[in-house]
Amino acid sequence: MKKLANDQSAISEIVGALMLILIVVIAASSLAVFVNQQQKILQDNQLIKTQKQGESLLVTSINIGSNNSKISSLNLTISSQDQGGSEIDRISINDHVLRFFNITRTDEKGNIGYVPFNSTSKFLIASQQTVYLNVSMTDFFDRGIQLSTEDSIVVKLFTAYSNEFDKTFYAPSAIININTESQWNGTARNYTPFLILDGSGSDQAGDSSIAKWNWTIYDGVTNLTEHGRKVRFDPYSTAETKVNITLTVENTNGMIGTAKTTYYI
Repeated sequence: MKKLANDQSAISEIVGALMLILIVVIAASSLAVFVNQQQKILQDNQLIKTQKQGESLLVTSINIGSNNSKISSLNLTISSQDQGGSEIDRISINDHVLRFFNITRTDEKGNIGYVPFNSTSKFLIASQQTVYLNVSMTDFFDRGIQLSTEDSIVVKLFTAYSNEFDKTFYAPSAIININTESQWNGTARNYTPFLILDGSGSDQAGDSSIAKWNWTIYDGVTNLTEHGRKVRFDPYSTAETKVNITLTVENTNGMIGTAKTTYYI
């Protein structure tokens, strides 16, 4: 009996030791799994951080369609400058979010595809790819939105990595300078003082340039329309003592700037 009791005590010690080993193994395995999970989370977070930091989108150009100084349509060019794809999930123009829009993209074979997208979907711009967005004024959540050709346009892109890329397109500023020069008047057959209307000082901020100079001149009798950076006008052909002058300049984006002045003879 004494021997049996000793044997049972030894067995209990062995079982206890085995249980302790099993607990240690399970704990070690759980710790290893936990460590692997944490390492994967850190790796995933680092990958996301790297991709977010490397993401680069540019709104490279805008072209405006207008009707009576109101914008009727916008064509945007967006280019990816990063080495990975970018997923855009929201676009706003002057803080008005687009509800849907149409995208024209070119594939690797040069084929052009025309694809509609809405606010519930996201679209991918592949690395180094350029896409073209066609937007009308009915494509915004804000119904009845009106944008003027004389206002700056701010385009913002929001990506799935919570990056924001924006671009401001500035309207030009019309500036009128007036000088008097004596020039040969072929009609009167003498030298006549003319007004030289100069719009070359008109300013354009950003990466656009002024493409058109349109003048409206009212001399009290008729409205005259002239085009060009500089024009000349004979104000002494009427009995009026003042001339109303309007200069409208348009940049290469289709945006407009206007200035008015009155010249007293």
